[in-house]
Amino acid sequence: MSAFLLFYYTDYVHVSAVTIGTIMLLSRVFDGVTDLIMGVIVDRTKSRFGKCRPWILRMAIPFALAGILLFSVPSGLGETSKLVYIFITYNLVSSVVYTAINVVFVTFIIVKLPMLVADIRISGARSRMDMLPDYFEAAATSKICLSGTRGSA
Repeated sequence: MSAFLLFYYTDYVHVSAVTIGTIMLLSRVFDGVTDLIMGVIVDRTKSRFGKCRPWILRMAIPFALAGILLFSVPSGLGETSKLVYIFITYNLVSSVVYTAINVVFVTFIIVKLPMLVADIRISGARSRMDMLPDYFEAAATSKICLSGTRGSA
């Protein structure tokens, strides 16, 4: 998603790639903190549905809404307002909502499978499959970007 988001912000919202990269870097630091916090929250959750299922259900709609907000930068905003909007929505998606979903899924795998070896295999496969759309997205984005430069020399 990051590759397409960078393309969207630079070409359609007209914000520099350096600025977007800085926002994404700062967000990764914040994401490290929110991962730990979400781990504690999931660990303290007591529900008749278990520790994980309530969070999967609670975060489905916020994830969809945050994703829409991420790609809905208002066009009438000034430069500083755009950056604040991008920073808030990117952190909302990547550091809050996605963290809540991802930490819960990893916890769910570990809680449900008693054998450590099976946990590692399934978790590793899930992580690799989670990155698969990013590879396709990066390839498609670079193909789109490169197709616009052919014949312009």
